Amino acid sequence: DFLYDKNEQLISQIKLAVEQGITEQSETGNPVKFSKRISEELRRDYDSLSAIFSLTQGETLEKYIIQKKIDEVKALLVYTDKSLTDIANDLGYSSVAYLSRQLKKYTGFDFAYYKRIRQDKLAIIEKSLKPKS
Repeated sequence: DFLYDKNEQLISQIKLAVEQGITEQSETGNPVKFSKRISEELRRDYDSLSAIFSLTQGETLEKYIIQKKIDEVKALLVYTDKSLTDIANDLGYSSVAYLSRQLKKYTGFDFAYYKRIRQDKLAIIEKSLKPKS
């Protein structure tokens, strides 16, 4: 029980470090080296943290980070007018093409799908703001 609680606390700290890193990257456009950040924040070896994460979560830490970055990409596409190029740059992707492939791989949808969602949301808002005759 004690070991389980300790691991759960560690996993929460890892997830928080990932989320903070993604937010920082998104807001500043400065690249974040997640292995270094997580290791330094938790003052433990990254490989051991990654192994604990994989054992307890059923997915690798790398895949978790990618999925969280993709979640951020989706939110930025739907809720902001940022271009895919700006998002790729802000989140440290090597190219727009690479980001596009990852988005499609992890969600099954391309970036145009999320932009359509944005357009639909804006149309609903615009329609609701028009005075009724």
